[in-house]
Amino acid sequence: MGATRHKLSCSRCDKSDFSPPCAHLHEVQKGTGVVSGTGNTTAKNVVYVIGDFNNWTVSEAYKLNRDRDGWNGMVDSDADNDRGDYWWIELSGLTPGQEYVFQYLIDGSIQVGDPYTNKVSDPEDSQISPLIYPNLISYRPQAVDRASILTTGQTSFNWTATSFTKPSINNLNIYELHFRDFTEESSYLAAISKLDYIKGLGINAIHVMPVSEFEGNSSWGYNPNFYFAADKSYGTSDHLKRFIDECHKRQILVFNDMVLNHTFYSNAMAKMYWNTLGNKPAEENPWLNAEHKMIANPAGWWGADWNHESEHMQTMVDRLLDYWLQEFKFDGFRFDFTKGFGQTAQDPNDEWASSYDQDRIDLLLRMVNGMKLRNPGSIAIFEHLAASAEDKVLADQGILMWSGVGHHNDNKSMVLGYNADNPNLYDSGIYNTPLRNFSFANWMSYAESHDEERLGYELKSYFNWANYSGPKVTASDSLFAVINRLKIGNAFNLLFPGPRMIWEFQELGYDYTINYNGRTGEKPVRWDYYADAKRKELYTLISKLFKLRNKFSLYSTTPDYGNIGLGSGNITIPRVMRLSSNTDKHVIVIANLDPALSHNVSPLYDVNGTWYRYNGAPSVDGTSFIVTSPADMYTLSPSEVMVLTNFEIDDCTDVRNNSDSGAFSLRDAIFCAADGGNVNIEFPVHAQTITLLSPINIKKNITISGFPSKSVTINGTSLNSPVFSIDVGKTVNINGMSVTCSQGGSNGRCLVNNGDLSLSDIDFMDINGLPTGNSIINNGTVIINYSVKISK
Repeated sequence: MGATRHKLSCSRCDKSDFSPPCAHLHEVQKGTGVVSGTGNTTAKNVVYVIGDFNNWTVSEAYKLNRDRDGWNGMVDSDADNDRGDYWWIELSGLTPGQEYVFQYLIDGSIQVGDPYTNKVSDPEDSQISPLIYPNLISYRPQAVDRASILTTGQTSFNWTATSFTKPSINNLNIYELHFRDFTEESSYLAAISKLDYIKGLGINAIHVMPVSEFEGNSSWGYNPNFYFAADKSYGTSDHLKRFIDECHKRQILVFNDMVLNHTFYSNAMAKMYWNTLGNKPAEENPWLNAEHKMIANPAGWWGADWNHESEHMQTMVDRLLDYWLQEFKFDGFRFDFTKGFGQTAQDPNDEWASSYDQDRIDLLLRMVNGMKLRNPGSIAIFEHLAASAEDKVLADQGILMWSGVGHHNDNKSMVLGYNADNPNLYDSGIYNTPLRNFSFANWMSYAESHDEERLGYELKSYFNWANYSGPKVTASDSLFAVINRLKIGNAFNLLFPGPRMIWEFQELGYDYTINYNGRTGEKPVRWDYYADAKRKELYTLISKLFKLRNKFSLYSTTPDYGNIGLGSGNITIPRVMRLSSNTDKHVIVIANLDPALSHNVSPLYDVNGTWYRYNGAPSVDGTSFIVTSPADMYTLSPSEVMVLTNFEIDDCTDVRNNSDSGAFSLRDAIFCAADGGNVNIEFPVHAQTITLLSPINIKKNITISGFPSKSVTINGTSLNSPVFSIDVGKTVNINGMSVTCSQGGSNGRCLVNNGDLSLSDIDFMDINGLPTGNSIINNGTVIINYSVKISK
């Protein structure tokens, strides 16, 4: 039988215990720790737990015990570092693994779920498909609004990803996605099937929109109510953990979107101290403000406003961040609307609270510095958008800062093709412009996020079609023009220093308006866009840009931003930006913004000799030309962009086709790799078969990496000898593929190992069918890491 000690406390809980406080006095603490006052709250008198385990009846056996810190709350008599009442009960007779729905009944009139619960029972759960969440427990009619679910004897999730070297925060290539609109299934598990695609794009971090339990089943997630529970509309908590684990197997970080500016009124902490007549939190609420602070514009009053100076709120926030980082292994957070975290009174002359506010800074740094101290390596990203001086203070403390709509608008001005527009990407896009002056490249200037209109839609609707000289089907339906113009903005923005971010399907020119089905409504899922050759050019270009960032130290020397800050009235002047590594690798981006005419541009080549051009088009990428003078000119067609390099972006060890031999084949990549080097099978080969015409003998120390999904098949069924053989004394790591074999000797049809072999995510399929002989011969040592299968 199971037992659990269940708590209802002011400011402490462990992972298995949950805590809505019932404080009667709390301190008001600045971010510096200075106590600036106290808040009085009427103490609760009696609390019962009611639920499936007692047939939802009130009885003395289920009355919570109460520990007090002294009659006036001024003495911390139980040394729990708070001044509130601490309620608890120990339940016995529970069946391990069985779910129990329950709530608290407070003072005979307030019936609420536990705000620290890790699973919520909701009246709308019946709308969730069992394909998304199997065996979801039914909502209980005895409950009032949302209830909690208690389970003892839960099994721990089996994490499989090994540790890896995380990218520098200034080298993050981030993909923002919304589970609801990312796949047709709208689930955590379905998103896993797209991770190879994301990895192939060059992404090393994913920002997921809020997954904490929110109101309803279809939402952006910025209407949260239970912060410790993963929302069930996308699947189970283990499904979410599996998604994160699969990301980490691909060396992709995952950031959770945390909404701590506000909560919605169904939050139990709001309901426990509620002003019914005013329909708002009560003045005595120990976590929430009765009236909104900071923001004077009612358009910024989303639900109830958290009081970040309350000691109980601060403790809840700290526990919350630790929970997601430690229990789910998130790598950090994007914090929503941090500008609202302060307690300064509203200023009608600054209705969005953008002015410099030291108290707000201190509160934010208290939260982030504590998080990083308790969770080394965790990352904080702010949607702050305050005064530049305040943004700088936060950025210089290691926090990454969202750019907001301003940089989106400058990207839009650059691609729409009007001479009167101001396409100044420099001022809004670069971290150390005179106005911003960040010490570190912590400015995340993006063209699209969930909040901005889609540039593909804006181009379809508002591009300068009148002056466009290229081919078009109709004045608002030329995919050729739309993709070429999108290439221009991405080529510059995604090569800026600092963390870069794209919104889901931005890499394919997603062109549905943000207001389709309502701003936060469900949007069409268009994975078919990848099959369109023109849209795929944009994906390919972006993958090249991210590969440049991932492989080369392009910001070790100061970039030459050229004329990307050139304003309106200059559409006939091509834009130029130049980057160089400290190893003589040079990258130049040139673009013709003019939709009507070709123009010559001087890229100012760093060196003479062979240069290569890239813009995502198969006919262009990797083609070369000779530079004889730094002053050589380059002619750009209307709406054309080129990324010019004095080196090939793709290495000889990058497997980019399924040929048996030749450039970018698996065989040639293994031959080309240095001893101790790496061979990477890249996304163009995803879900394809590499048919070998002769065996591959590995004579060097090497790592060969495919996809954890094992989507690439190495077909050696026509061979009369082992598909792979490894020489004596060689250390070889193979992961992420399927190997098929059929013929050959009686033993070792798939592989003969004479060295030191390590295998992960490998399927060996011996289709010979003979009852004798072995698929694999091991004359050396073999380490099986995980997910290795041998079948005949």
